[in-house]
Amino acid sequence: MKITASEEYGVRCILQIAREPSGYLTIPQIAKREALTTAYVAKLVHLLLKGGLLQSTRGKNGGYRLARPADQISILSVLDALATPIFSKEFCNRFTGTACTCKHDNDCSIRALWIAIDLVVRHAFSETMLTNLFCTERQMQRWNQIHITHEASDSRVALPGFPSGLSGNEIDG
Repeated sequence: MKITASEEYGVRCILQIAREPSGYLTIPQIAKREALTTAYVAKLVHLLLKGGLLQSTRGKNGGYRLARPADQISILSVLDALATPIFSKEFCNRFTGTACTCKHDNDCSIRALWIAIDLVVRHAFSETMLTNLFCTERQMQRWNQIHITHEASDSRVALPGFPSGLSGNEIDG
């Protein structure tokens, strides 16, 4: 999985707003704090506004603020506002080789893997709220061990086509 610059910087920008005691930040303030151009921050803020995550207020004391409390905004909602999903239905149409459609369009174990990974990653992002990132890197590593890594290893996520916790080999064998 590759995190895009828009996703990285977009999360950083919304975190700046979420952490701001006054609740409001302007584009130049965000740009200065994150060492980004004001034009790039404006583009990211526009996407976050369009995604319903920010609200704007005009005037001397205006700026941008969160549309709802930080503990109600998941990283998944931020990433969804900034970019396309990890795996989309159009993915297979891009890898057809010399044919019009993929040779494995009717039965593809690779597609099943990409879908499973997408589900696991989206679940981790959906469980992580902006407020979970109000900490140090070491604290976040510990939080991840408890909430993300531990949960993934302990739970049996039901994947499409498989009973909970089973792999294809266990089903066929």
